[in-house]
Amino acid sequence: MLAELAMQDNHIKQGEYYFQKSLKADPLNAFAHLRYAQFLSHQKQHSQAIKHAKKALRIKTSCAICWQIYGDILQNAKQPKDALKAYQRSLAIAPNSDTRQHLIVVLQQLGEHQRAKRMQQALDAWKKNNNFTLNTTMK
Repeated sequence: MLAELAMQDNHIKQGEYYFQKSLKADPLNAFAHLRYAQFLSHQKQHSQAIKHAKKALRIKTSCAICWQIYGDILQNAKQPKDALKAYQRSLAIAPNSDTRQHLIVVLQQLGEHQRAKRMQQALDAWKKNNNFTLNTTMK
């Protein structure tokens, strides 16, 4: 938390110090590894970011949001094929529209436009259906 506060104030070195201190105190904290990986990705230190994200996934293999964030880190590192696999793994654990949207972007980048279009249409229909259901149950 201190690391993230430092980052908000644009204190990069101090933020990194707190991330490292946190990891030293609890090296098995998957979320600390994941947040540090996001920080490193933002700093364009992609190989280190991927390394810490993988550590998080070894600790929490069935964490859907961890797989989605790993996909985002891979996207930032310009590794869309690996990002696709990470998003698919996330969706296999816990389907959600946000991860599906990330997956659609990757499919488009990989030139799989028809597949991306079909997935977008299905996602739009699902959102419309769920919005309708929510609106009718609230009346």
